[in-house]
Parts: sequence; C-alpha cells; structure tokens
Amino acid sequence: MRRHVRPWALCAPIVVLIISIPMLRALRVSDYSQISDTEQSILATVQAVVEHRTLAIEGTDFRETNSRIVSASEINERFPAHMYSRQPPMMGVLMSGPY
Repeated sequence: MRRHVRPWALCAPIVVLIISIPMLRALRVSDYSQISDTEQSILATVQAVVEHRTLAIEGTDFRETNSRIVSASEINERFPAHMYSRQPPMMGVLMSGPY
C-alpha cells in the first residue's frame, strides 16, 4: 500500500509562505507613516542589504525611523557616522533574498 501524501512535498509551499507573508505587509500599506517603526527598520535593513550591500540604513527610504542607532564612529570625525537598525538583522537579511 502506497502513501498518498508525501510530507516532504508539503515543505516547499510552507517555506514560500513563511518567506512571502512578512513581505506582503509593505504592499498593503502605501503610506510610510502608517507602518510601525519596527517594520520600517526591518524594511530599511532589507533595502540597505539589497541595494547597498551593507547594514547601514542612511541611504534608504526608511532612514527617518525612530528605531535606529547611530554608530560610535560619530565621535571620530575622520569616519562618517552610520545609522543602523535597532532590530536584529536576521529578518531583514532573510527577506532580502526574495527581494
């Protein structure tokens, strides 16, 4: 008797949903002021990783988020200060692959 459902065949749609559902939130909201600071900082990290290949968010559309950190190089005048997201970069890096 053969099995009718292969459990490993169900993994691919589940992985696609896990990756794509967090990305759909940005498509539903067109005004950046309606997105929370946490989501703005994650989206800033995604845009920075994809477009600039860095975690610094000062070159992104979401650089005005309140959930940001200015790097310690602000003290040293030879190096410019960089802004980073206060959120851990894990979600932003994972979402940058499909982006």
